[in-house]
Amino acid sequence: MTRKKTWFALKLFCAALTIIVALFGLITQNFSATPVMFVFLGLMAIAMAFDERGKNRRGYFALSMLTGLFALIVGLCTLIF
Repeated sequence: MTRKKTWFALKLFCAALTIIVALFGLITQNFSATPVMFVFLGLMAIAMAFDERGKNRRGYFALSMLTGLFALIVGLCTLIF
């Protein structure tokens, strides 16, 4: 598998897990899995950042990386505390 396909597959996997967890929360009205959704959302944004880095787009890389790290930190801190 090439690197482009690897980042695409990782983005698709994280997006699917995010949607599944969000739908679970909406259907059951149980929002205890929201931090897990934020972790997958952060991982998806980080995968998008590395995909943008491969295309030599520095601005989008930095923005996606910061967004992904923020979502990842929020999700992990919410899970821990």
